[in-house]
Amino acid sequence: MNHDQTFRVVLIAGWLILLPIAIYHRIQSQATGEKLDRRQEGLFILLTLRPLGIVNMLGLIAYMVHPSWMAWSSMPLPNWLRWTGVDIGVVAGAFFIWSLHTLGKNLTDTVVTRKKRSELQCRVKRRVSRSYLGEKASCPVPVRSIGIAKASQKLILFLSRAGNDQ
Repeated sequence: MNHDQTFRVVLIAGWLILLPIAIYHRIQSQATGEKLDRRQEGLFILLTLRPLGIVNMLGLIAYMVHPSWMAWSSMPLPNWLRWTGVDIGVVAGAFFIWSLHTLGKNLTDTVVTRKKRSELQCRVKRRVSRSYLGEKASCPVPVRSIGIAKASQKLILFLSRAGNDQ
C-alpha cells in the first residue's frame, strides 16, 4: 500500500467515526422542534455557506471514492507533514466531538441561538465575553456584535493566561 492509499484509508476511518456521531447530535438537537430564523445570518452567509459546504463535502467524498477524480487539486507533500495533518485532524475531531456533546440540544446550524437554551451556554458566553467586554457583560451576549476577529483574539489571550493564574 503506497502513502496516498494509507492517508486515504485514515481519512475514510475518521469520516466513518465522526459522521455517525455528528448525525446523532444533529437529530437530538432537532428534537426541540424550535424554528430558527436563518435570515438573521445575513444575505451573504445565507446564500453562500451551505452551497460551499456541500461542494466541499462532495469533493471530500469524491476523493474517498475515487482519488483520481481529485488529482487536479493534489500537491506533493512530505510524509512527515501529512502525518502532522493527521495528528491535527485527530485533535480537531476530539474537539468536534466535545463541542457536539457540550452543546447538546443547543446545537444549531446557524448563528442564531435557541430561545430555550441551557444555562451552560450562557455561562460560557458570559465568561468569554467578560474577558472582552469587562464585568458588565450580561447573558445572553450577542456574540455576532463582538466581531469574530476580536473575540478570537481575546479568547486566545484568555486561554493563554488561564494556566498562569495558579
